[in-house]
Amino acid sequence: MGARDVLTSDALIVCEGTSDEAFFHAFIEARGLPPFCVRVTGDSGRGAGNGHFGDFLEALASWKQFPAVRNIILVSDNDGNAKQSFKNVRDQVVAVRPERDPPVSFPAPSRACQTAAGAPAVTIIMLPWRGRRGCLETLCLPAAQQANARSPAASSCVDRFAACVGTESWPPSKLAKMKLQAMLSAQHRKNPALGLSNVWRDGTGLIPLDHECFDDLHEFLSRIPVEVLTVPR
Repeated sequence: MGARDVLTSDALIVCEGTSDEAFFHAFIEARGLPPFCVRVTGDSGRGAGNGHFGDFLEALASWKQFPAVRNIILVSDNDGNAKQSFKNVRDQVVAVRPERDPPVSFPAPSRACQTAAGAPAVTIIMLPWRGRRGCLETLCLPAAQQANARSPAASSCVDRFAACVGTESWPPSKLAKMKLQAMLSAQHRKNPALGLSNVWRDGTGLIPLDHECFDDLHEFLSRIPVEVLTVPR
């Protein structure tokens, strides 16, 4: 059993990719949340991204600790169309039919942030939040814009730059990614190529996780019970 197959708690957060995973590890620690186990869709070994939640669930059902899992939280982006983005994830949950004895199925919630009861229960969280177009970068941008005394001025410069080069017409997720990367690059002289995955690992302080823009997510996750699992030898 590889390390990515080992579950540390009975509540599992499943993300699209490594930036999301880095965010949730840092967020859980910064906010003192229960010790969720965080994994990415690519841990299924069948592909990564928001089109592989079903593959992950199918693989998860074969993992040794699967019977102990009580809650699964799937986290994806709303991108340009919140309803369609949610449907994309939900349809994958509905379609999963793992080859397992006894048989297992995953319940599919009918809307974002609703928990569908089952064994395990399934919740789908759409970032930046239900009904809002965008992605993880959209959620993080307000915190980056107020991270320190220089950030508001940098944010104003980035807005003017976006208007100057014509990216203001980009889809919400792509515009947020561009603006956040520009904010990080402009304020991190040591490594202007700093990626979102390393913002918290490197202790930059450029996206403070105590910002109010994260409060809805914190409040939601704090209501989910989590128990630590014994790691198999």
